Amino acid sequence: LAQTVAQVETLRATLGATQQELAQKTRQADAKLQQMVQDQQEAEQKQTAAAALQIELAQQDVQVRERRAVVVRDLERAEPAVEEAQRAVSNIKKQQLTEVRAMANPPAAVKLAMDAVCTLLGHRAPDWKALQGVIRRDDFIASIVRFDTDKQMTRQLRALMRRQFLERPEFNFETVNRASKACGPLVKWVVAQVEYAEILERVGPLRNEVQELEAQAEATQVRAATLEQMVRELEQSIARYKDEYALLIADTERMKAEMIRVESKVERSLRLLASLESERARWEQGSATFGAQMATLVGDVLLAAALLAYGGLYDQQYRDWLTSRWALHVQRSGILVRTDMRVSDFVSSAEERLVWQRAGLPDDAL
Repeated sequence: LAQTVAQVETLRATLGATQQELAQKTRQADAKLQQMVQDQQEAEQKQTAAAALQIELAQQDVQVRERRAVVVRDLERAEPAVEEAQRAVSNIKKQQLTEVRAMANPPAAVKLAMDAVCTLLGHRAPDWKALQGVIRRDDFIASIVRFDTDKQMTRQLRALMRRQFLERPEFNFETVNRASKACGPLVKWVVAQVEYAEILERVGPLRNEVQELEAQAEATQVRAATLEQMVRELEQSIARYKDEYALLIADTERMKAEMIRVESKVERSLRLLASLESERARWEQGSATFGAQMATLVGDVLLAAALLAYGGLYDQQYRDWLTSRWALHVQRSGILVRTDMRVSDFVSSAEERLVWQRAGLPDDAL
């Protein structure tokens, strides 16, 4: 009984610990669920923002293509003329250029053409001799071919070229080419460069706008990629939270089942203890008198054996007299004997005596 009580207390302690662990697991599961819902909402917001950015990116791409088409269309009208003029300059024969370099008093058309080329290249020559010095340089033709319109053609230079040269009626390819086969392509190159610079200035804002739109589109693309990466990370977190939440729920259900089992066991144990409570007094009394019974066991057995061996022929009165005399001799011999001993306790069991009583026999020593 004491062992059962100890087991019940142990089960109660286990039940309390399980309840605390269950409460902790429940809190953890609730926290995981809340975090999962929060990340899901954030992922949906990020997906919506990413979709909006994709729409914005598509619109910006359309704008970039439209503006770039305008720029390309205008440049395509001027770039072929520049390239053709550069090829014509590159095809100037050395002999033709040598003839121009050797002229002591060139025609006015030749002088005008060479003055225009030197002015465009950044050389200010006040007379023909100074122009000859520029023309005789080894990199003269190469400097013409390498001319960078974007960097070298300023607005002031373009205005100067148009005012001093291009607006003059004699400054044209046919007139100059009749005077010198070398100077005709140079005039064509000067005209092409000035016109190309004017187109570049006209499309400059468009080119800047295209560059700005491209930068905006690139920034939008970066933002969209960042959002998509964040969405992927959130989705991975959500998947991980789902697994962890499932494990926590499984642990919670297992603990609940364990608690039900322990509670049922505790309840059964308590019912058992309640049903055995009536036996506790008898067990405690029996346990208390067990020592005294063991002390008189030898004497009691000796008297019971003597009575069974020799007292069967006599009546109850003589049996009592024999029992008292034998008990006196046994006690004098130093052997303890119960004074209230009943021989029937030794020759029959409690169940047998109950059967006798139900059969109508008296409950006495005889």
